Amino acid sequence: MPNLTLEAAHALAVRTLVRCGTGRDPAESTARALVGAEADGLRTHGLMRLVAYGEQVRTGKVVGDAVVTVERPRPGLLALDAGHGFAYPALDAAVAQLPALARSQGVAAAAIRRSHHCGAAGRPAEALAGQGLVALLFANAPASMAP
Repeated sequence: MPNLTLEAAHALAVRTLVRCGTGRDPAESTARALVGAEADGLRTHGLMRLVAYGEQVRTGKVVGDAVVTVERPRPGLLALDAGHGFAYPALDAAVAQLPALARSQGVAAAAIRRSHHCGAAGRPAEALAGQGLVALLFANAPASMAP
């Protein structure tokens, strides 16, 4: 397989996802996550997922043009609805909003519902840590691996 730059890999991932029916913004977010995981050496959560993700959009398992909604039901809580789309846009929204919320409240949490696979869980946690926060990410999954 030829080597790709990170920029070329990102462009390829976006084109692939869009061609399969994913909206431009969710495709950009998903491509960033997949290429980032690949660059971190997490190949199982990287570009190898493009084929499956594209097929899942094509078959309707994932809503490719889902719009994330964000509510604040409590002062330190974000409630995000991914609309049965990819989790990455919802994770991006949480990472964008949690720092200010945590600084104003002392602690903050985000709950995401109706989303697809969350990917490499360390990436959003590291993004928050890079902003001076302590972050934990928990996700549910089908019973497909040992604890």
